[in-house]
Amino acid sequence: MVGGGPPHEVRLLASIKAKKGCMHTCSSEHIHLWGPMSKKPTSREVFLGTRMESLGGRPSFLKVQMCLHLLLETFQNGRNPERRYLMESHELALNGQVALVTGASSGLGRATALALAQAGADVALLARSADDLQKVITALTSHGRRALAFAGDLAHEDDIVNAVAQAIETFGRIDILVNAAGIDAPGAVVQLATSEWDYVVDVNLRAPFLLAKAVFPHMSQARRGTIINISSVAGKRGWANASAYCASKFGLTGFTQALAAEGKAYGIRACIIYPGGMATHWGVWSSTQRAVSQLEPPPVTKALPPAEVASLIVWMAAAPAELVLNEVIISPLEEEGWP
Repeated sequence: MVGGGPPHEVRLLASIKAKKGCMHTCSSEHIHLWGPMSKKPTSREVFLGTRMESLGGRPSFLKVQMCLHLLLETFQNGRNPERRYLMESHELALNGQVALVTGASSGLGRATALALAQAGADVALLARSADDLQKVITALTSHGRRALAFAGDLAHEDDIVNAVAQAIETFGRIDILVNAAGIDAPGAVVQLATSEWDYVVDVNLRAPFLLAKAVFPHMSQARRGTIINISSVAGKRGWANASAYCASKFGLTGFTQALAAEGKAYGIRACIIYPGGMATHWGVWSSTQRAVSQLEPPPVTKALPPAEVASLIVWMAAAPAELVLNEVIISPLEEEGWP
């Protein structure tokens, strides 16, 4: 337990495993890191719940300790204006890599695209709003990164297939896939239209499947790749009037675990993040409504800044290839109803 620090709580349920062929392997036991944090934790303040086995006869915790330090640093620096985000101290960690981010026109998707670019990656964007995508493209290219935008509906398979094909044609590769797009159709089960249920599942679950299916052959040929699926705390516990959303997010967990099992033989990592409430415009498509909400951002104790979650995503993508941060739960300190 580490006390004090920023007014939001970082709750991580992380399972770090070393891939076959590296110096160490870890058991499937979990690492529990409970925050918030105000200072760099000592080795005694971090509870490491994994069992390490040396494959090379030289037992050492160095690499895992390094990765845990970077992970903790993401949040330790969250309120420090001089070192706001993880990648500011690890710039260009993704230099030469290409990322595809969905839902990249706003919210977490936009923050993730910007963070990946800051870390050195070229970025392909996929979302519905062409106008909003162009604004993100302008921000990315102003930092010297190559960027490509595709305006399309993730419920349409052709839009997904074409976006991946054009990204490969333009950049020659895709190293990182971040499935950040998500929608909801609120309503009681007895009132929810079948078409609404289908659309939520299409965007939240079927689209990550189609995207992973499209990039997998390219990643397997390169013998490396990272796929990060953005779920929600609704993927850990269901609640009333959100049946389609919760079902799609629970399904995303199973899909991610299956994908990870299939991908590890090819050097492909599949990870999932369960964010709590974030300060985004999620579900708001009107530019007028977005402008109003920007004037009154929620307190950080109630909603996570997207850029902080994006920093964690960058760390997951930039972590040593033999390590996998399988899953993370992160929520604001005063989020209601969780856990």
